[in-house]
Amino acid sequence: MKTLIYILILFPFIGFCQFHITGGVVDVSERRDGNTMAWEVGYTQIFESQMGLTANFRSTTMNLDNYYTAELLLKNRIEQKGYRLDLGVGGGYNFDDYDIHPVATIENQFRLDEGVWLMVALDGAYRDSKDILKEGYRFETYLMVGLVLDVKWQRKLRKMKRFF
Repeated sequence: MKTLIYILILFPFIGFCQFHITGGVVDVSERRDGNTMAWEVGYTQIFESQMGLTANFRSTTMNLDNYYTAELLLKNRIEQKGYRLDLGVGGGYNFDDYDIHPVATIENQFRLDEGVWLMVALDGAYRDSKDILKEGYRFETYLMVGLVLDVKWQRKLRKMKRFF
């Protein structure tokens, strides 16, 4: 039932959103264990004022340590023909350590095709970790590369209504 309620709340916004999936590497301060990878899937809603919201789910895998994070960011978009820059700040919640921490992002998006963008993002987080190798506060820097898909089907429906 909760899932249905969430879908109904988000349904009016889905027509003007974008979905993204990215993967990349992570540099964690004071850890040198290699094989540090992350992937992220998310939803972004940009409004006419070029301000928007992003909700992400991120999985980070390090040697002997995996953790999962939900993030919510407020973004500002600067857009030119064939290029978009999103600057965002917000917070993340780590499900394993029950930690709330600040997150910032700089996303460069390059147009590949109509509604398809290549994203190169640099994300930063400052979190309290209770991992196996070193506990305490640390900086994490993510270099992520992936695809962004624009969803604009509501505009097409409006054009079809005019036709009928």
